[in-house]
Amino acid sequence: MNNEVLLYTKKNLILIFLIFILAIINFIITIQTSYGLSNQVSLGSHSLSIFIQLPFLFLNYLIFLELKIKNFFLFILPIIFSLPSFFVLSEYFNVKIIFFEADDNYRFDKLAKFFLMHKNITINDIDSYIIHKVQPGYSYYLSILLLFFDEQSVLTQLISILICFKLITLFLNFIDNSNIRIFEKYFVFYLVLSSSLFLSKTILFSISEWLAISLISTIPIIILKKNFKLLFSIVALITIIRTNYILINIFFILLVYKKINDKKDLLFFFIPFIFVFSHNFLVHKDFSFFITSNKTFIPLNTDLNSFAEMFNYSLDHILSYFSLSPNTSLYTPISLKSSTFVMSIMTLPFFAIYYLYNFFTANLKYKIILFLLFFFSAGVTFFYGWGYYPRFHITHYFICLVYFIATKNIYNNQLLK
Repeated sequence: MNNEVLLYTKKNLILIFLIFILAIINFIITIQTSYGLSNQVSLGSHSLSIFIQLPFLFLNYLIFLELKIKNFFLFILPIIFSLPSFFVLSEYFNVKIIFFEADDNYRFDKLAKFFLMHKNITINDIDSYIIHKVQPGYSYYLSILLLFFDEQSVLTQLISILICFKLITLFLNFIDNSNIRIFEKYFVFYLVLSSSLFLSKTILFSISEWLAISLISTIPIIILKKNFKLLFSIVALITIIRTNYILINIFFILLVYKKINDKKDLLFFFIPFIFVFSHNFLVHKDFSFFITSNKTFIPLNTDLNSFAEMFNYSLDHILSYFSLSPNTSLYTPISLKSSTFVMSIMTLPFFAIYYLYNFFTANLKYKIILFLLFFFSAGVTFFYGWGYYPRFHITHYFICLVYFIATKNIYNNQLLK
């Protein structure tokens, strides 16, 4: 017994020492690279000092979880250990972030400013909002931020980082308190930690995936509290932010609907959901829903002219989810030095392993659920291209991860202590 106590104490001392080392490393990197933030472009090698903050927060958080720190201190301690770096960043808080007109973030930002300036959501210049008229949610989020700040800046980037950190820690807490096997728990922790690189990139680039994933991460804990009105409202909000999630969201809602007593709770999903459909017609005089350049309601990939092209496209698409596609940037020499390569190789193969393991060990019911979750998330982009690599791959994997765990929880409660 004494030996066990000694080992436990020694382990905790090592973890505490590691936390201090991580804080020092974070501070050194930040102080050595923060001058790059004077470059106003939202994302690039110059933004390393703020890019690393979210991964460091999650890494420290997982260590504090291992130390059995609970409740408020579990969330606040990682922030406290990052304060020296935040203090360095504070010199650049007022640096305005600029976006290029060809990028999605420019349109999100411009649309949010239009809402605030004109106090009106009716847009006449449809072409300049061709992408984001179909998914207005992120511009609404930016509108709330810009109520307090004139422009997006290094400070608003940090605020978004902290919001993302707070919401996803709810999912980490759920996993830590669940009855899943220990190796699976740490595997999920790794999947979240490795995804933090992608989340940080989308926050700095000011696009909507990070906010959708952050909200999705709250779902298991909401189910645990049996607050289905809030659950349906959150799923509806996610749909407004990322309309391409509509199919998987409807499927998940149907799974939940079978298990709730008060069926009227479903109105909390459909009222905001109807808003998504009506928004583009009432505001933009257009009924487009999925993001597409040809404005069709359900765009299909029309560039595939033969069975061979369809086969090669399909195979390449499947392999890309394993980070094995020769047509992604993975195999080009420059990709070995890029954030794209790092994000893909650190996440996609491990997500694939997790899903294959769960698929082959699950009973038939959960095999079907897992397959359909992935089909309804990845299938949308399959029919008109995946756009950016590994942007959609990671989001598809992450939403399936949370929805699959949430589904198992609501169906049999075996995940709960």
